[in-house]
Amino acid sequence: MTFMARCWPFLTLLGVILSFLRPSPARGEKSWILIGPQDGLLGQTIHSLCPTASGGVFAGTSYGLSYWDGQRWVSYGPGNGLPEGDISAVAEDQGVIWVGSWGGGLGCLRGGSWRRYLASDSPLPSDWVTDLLPDKGGLWIATYGHGLAYLKDDFWTTFTRENSALPSDWLSCLIGDKAGGIWIGTERSGLVHRDAEGRWQAYELPDAEQMEVTDLAWRGRQLWVGTRRGVAILDPHTGSWRTLGPDQGLPSRHVTALAALPDGRMWVGTDQGLALWDEGKMRIFTVRDGLPHDYVSALAVDLQGRTWVGSYIRGLAVLGELAPPKIARPPVVLVHGWRGPESELLEDSEFWHLARWLREDGFEPYYATGISPKKTLHANA
Repeated sequence: MTFMARCWPFLTLLGVILSFLRPSPARGEKSWILIGPQDGLLGQTIHSLCPTASGGVFAGTSYGLSYWDGQRWVSYGPGNGLPEGDISAVAEDQGVIWVGSWGGGLGCLRGGSWRRYLASDSPLPSDWVTDLLPDKGGLWIATYGHGLAYLKDDFWTTFTRENSALPSDWLSCLIGDKAGGIWIGTERSGLVHRDAEGRWQAYELPDAEQMEVTDLAWRGRQLWVGTRRGVAILDPHTGSWRTLGPDQGLPSRHVTALAALPDGRMWVGTDQGLALWDEGKMRIFTVRDGLPHDYVSALAVDLQGRTWVGSYIRGLAVLGELAPPKIARPPVVLVHGWRGPESELLEDSEFWHLARWLREDGFEPYYATGISPKKTLHANA
């Protein structure tokens, strides 16, 4: 009898014991749903996540862009007009989808067709895009090594160390604020803010080694700054800082992604697991808890409050039920010379049918009284 044959019964028993030791969700607790290429996801490495206003989610991967519409995955690649390279950033602005890639420039999906911008054929300062931020009908574009660009109505403005107070051209992440300003994380020079009037201010992080900013997220009035040396939390009104690291419960100092939950809790992604911060308490999630991989590469919270976790080499995980989005439908008001639902006049028949069709589709039509078709909408108001 070989050594493996003698050990086989013991190994089988050990496997059974370990399966019982694996943590399982408590009663009433949500569990992780794993998503990979077998489900329609385009690639296993997730670089970016973007929830949409319609309740879907875009996932930028090493092979292109995948979109969850609530029922299935739809994917786009270079063959569809998408920029080549890893999809490093995705943003939505009033139904327009912007995509930044690592080496393939910028892409725009508008009206079902793609438009590409390259540094070689447009004012885009670099094909290496790290983050995107829609703002006031325009788009901020962070690049790796060539500063910051702003695109609006086909007009470009570029900010670099040479022509502005930007402390570095090596940018990593962007986030806006309620005052119309923009916060910029850099890879080599910490954090900088540009207000709505165009004034710049650099912020010195509490740890001299926290110069490589990886992600930014708001928690109320606090700005959470992810770095390769932990989390730094800034109160912009007082300028005060506090920090989070392994001593406070993080699984690693290398923070890769941040996301805020509606109830004020914070997700902190690292290269060794995912932490859920809740008023000073930390809960850690790893592969043993249902994640596809311990290296978290992207985080997002969608309109339904579900948490999406992108991993570096094992696809996606979603916390909660992966159900179609529930988007509230607005009421429909019929403003015309309709004489009401009791009218039997032939010219009102189109409104009867329209009201019936609306009800069948789940809408509630309303009869607006006092409307005269001979008056303008302004006069009727």
